[in-house]
Amino acid sequence: PSPSPPLLFLCRNPPPKMTSTDEQQMAADDRCWDGNWMTDGLDGMMIELSDEHFCSTETEEFCNDKEQEAAVGGVLQEEHEFILFPSEGDEEGFSQLHQRILRPRQLHLADGVIRRFSEGCCPPRIRIRKLASHEMEQLLEHKKLGNQAFSKKEFEKAIGHYDDALLFVQRLFVAPEEQIKEIVNVLSNQAECQLKLKRYEDAGSTATTALLFYNNHEKSRLRRAKAELAIAGLARLIQAQVDLQEIVEEKFSKTGVKQATELLEQLEEILKMERKTEEKKNPDFDYDFFVRSFKAKCW
Repeated sequence: PSPSPPLLFLCRNPPPKMTSTDEQQMAADDRCWDGNWMTDGLDGMMIELSDEHFCSTETEEFCNDKEQEAAVGGVLQEEHEFILFPSEGDEEGFSQLHQRILRPRQLHLADGVIRRFSEGCCPPRIRIRKLASHEMEQLLEHKKLGNQAFSKKEFEKAIGHYDDALLFVQRLFVAPEEQIKEIVNVLSNQAECQLKLKRYEDAGSTATTALLFYNNHEKSRLRRAKAELAIAGLARLIQAQVDLQEIVEEKFSKTGVKQATELLEQLEEILKMERKTEEKKNPDFDYDFFVRSFKAKCW
């Protein structure tokens, strides 16, 4: 579905805001700000990477699959089933991983995994997975039905179809690129439906899940920004500013840049009012420091 038109957020009646103390506490969290949504995405898929039993669980699953495959005359080779991460800070190693393994096999490493790796919260290896043919067929069929419902403005029905499309999607940290693209499109379309229904928390969470797979997906970034603007509160607005500036700077599409620029103009006025409010409530509040430290955790 096409993105909804820019919302006039200066003329909104926002839900109750979090207190300044709540937002500062969240900003101090080790995770990025949208980590609060990141924990929700696909049953906390990205958070699972830091589980101490992650590697042993994947190895056990591989051994079981290997036995089952051998029973029917097949062969699973460990070196083809896993990707090994380079040591921390090894940029050349990451480049080689992409050139020698991911690109030739048309695989995509989720951007959320890369972020977790940079945070030191990623295991040394991850198994390559893919949706089975019948699972992919179901995804595409329900995506089609969801898009048809969207075109009729049956947004609840569309969300249901998109949920069904994502039924088998889990733990796809490294998977075929074409499959990930379809999953991201479904998630982004679902976020648009949630925006239409003014379910802004849901829309922000869903758009973030899409971005955990493809961080440069323009529609998902724009939809998350719209959700953040509608939810309001200083922290959300700063994240929205980061999202919109990313669209403008990367120049993904003329339409996206135009919408992002229009929303940024509105956002600048809103942030000026937020600053006055915060400084009036607390004269010692260092607004500039808060914004800088907060933006460092946004993505």
